[in-house]
Amino acid sequence: MSLKDMLWHIPGQYRKWTNIEGKILETLIEMKSGNAYAIWKASGLKHYPTVLRILKKLHEMRLIQLLGQKGSRDETIYVSTLAATLMLYIIKEDRKSLHRVVADNSDLFRELEAVKKDYQFFVAREIIEDTVIGKKQREVNQIVRDGVEDDIQELIMNITHEDEAQKIMRLGRVKWVRDLIITVAQDEIAYDERHMNKLKELLTRLQ
Repeated sequence: MSLKDMLWHIPGQYRKWTNIEGKILETLIEMKSGNAYAIWKASGLKHYPTVLRILKKLHEMRLIQLLGQKGSRDETIYVSTLAATLMLYIIKEDRKSLHRVVADNSDLFRELEAVKKDYQFFVAREIIEDTVIGKKQREVNQIVRDGVEDDIQELIMNITHEDEAQKIMRLGRVKWVRDLIITVAQDEIAYDERHMNKLKELLTRLQ
């Protein structure tokens, strides 16, 4: 599977960057942060006004952030968003760097890898979607936790199948996941009890 397939559902301007847009973002990611002049010099691009125009566009797309003013001339300092960094590695088909960025930003993800592989693709997609639609940014740990909770709920719905039960037991080898499984299971039991009580009341009325 091509990593670019992960971006099929987002607007086209996020999937296809011009060479100049890609160069500016890649330069900024390597620099960690910098003002427009420093980005221009480091990028090797010819025209400074072009860099200013692209930086404004990337900011409007929520691919870079402004860190405020710094220095004697109060230059605006730019930094790339996590989503932009992930998109760059997706477009470049750089799986190793994509995995590294997700792992660097989530200890829960690093622990989860012992029992669940390739979860970085789900996490990266969620980060990018949140950014593109302008949704309030979740911590990467929260994204991992939300996704695993959804997986657990689906497995519990099919708990009568032995293979699904085995998947839950495997996930439970990680402590934070085991605690989450217990919470989800207890909530499901409480819901089922309320549901059964309502059904009994209904049958009593009908009989």
